[in-house]
Amino acid sequence: MNTTKPQKQQGFIILMGMLALVLGAAVWFGTISSVRTESMKIAIENENVNALYRVKDKMLTYAMFQPEIFRTSSSNTTPLSQEAIPGPGYFPCPDTTGDGVSDSPCAGSGVPFVTGVVPISISSRLFSFIDQPLESAKFWYAVDSRFLTQNQDYFYDSAYKRFVPLNTNSPTTASLTLDGVADIVMVLVYAGEPLSGQSQTVSTLANISDYLELENADGDADFISSFSDPAPVANNPKFNDYVIPITRAEWNAAMLSRISMDADGNNVPDLCVDPASAAGQLHWFNDCFSVGTNFLSCDLNTSSVDENLYGQGWRTSLGCP
Repeated sequence: MNTTKPQKQQGFIILMGMLALVLGAAVWFGTISSVRTESMKIAIENENVNALYRVKDKMLTYAMFQPEIFRTSSSNTTPLSQEAIPGPGYFPCPDTTGDGVSDSPCAGSGVPFVTGVVPISISSRLFSFIDQPLESAKFWYAVDSRFLTQNQDYFYDSAYKRFVPLNTNSPTTASLTLDGVADIVMVLVYAGEPLSGQSQTVSTLANISDYLELENADGDADFISSFSDPAPVANNPKFNDYVIPITRAEWNAAMLSRISMDADGNNVPDLCVDPASAAGQLHWFNDCFSVGTNFLSCDLNTSSVDENLYGQGWRTSLGCP
């Protein structure tokens, strides 16, 4: 009886089985590797978006607590005079040099909005915006110039140049748009990894197109959060910005939560009856005030130092009794 042929067949079957196992393992581990790579990519993208939302929260917090953050000068703890203390609602100037510091003044000559890198912190005030300083140049924003702490087009005081009145009614509409939606106060962007032709270094901060793409880098007030390429090229995307807004409605809600605080529960905002912000005083809560004249409506385009305007008009906006 000849058993050689069956033995050879059995050996061949075993070899084929082992080959199948090897190929199956390769496919399996290759698939797992691909899934892991994709999962890591998604996790990184989610963290970038989460980081952007943290910056947004800090921007709104900074704006809400302007009176507390800037109650004193940076050199001592003595309170400033009431007219020198800014009211809520203003945002920092961008970092334009890559050193992490807000560079002000940052607006003037009628420029409707300013774009730049989110500053790491306001060091003299112990207030930070960025949790990951090594990636600080990735965080950009555009903001309506009227919502900036320093804008040379307006004179709040000889040393404090701000737009007034600034409240839920003024200005009537914010200047930015996002995806065609108007009344956007700020657009926050996390610049993705450099695309073809982009160079992201400190020396390229002045060139927005090295960080942002398409509508976000063209210099106008219209921004986008997504882009569908009609002629995509494999592995060569044209857009990888992560974009979120601060809408005027969000700004209004955040500032009103600060302005309308009612600690004693009498249904009247505390600031309406606070002696420090009494009607007629030079205080950010009251109506616009110029030396010698009380204005219910300020000349917002004045460039004369004789018009030292005070007051953001919150008293009238809230309808204080």
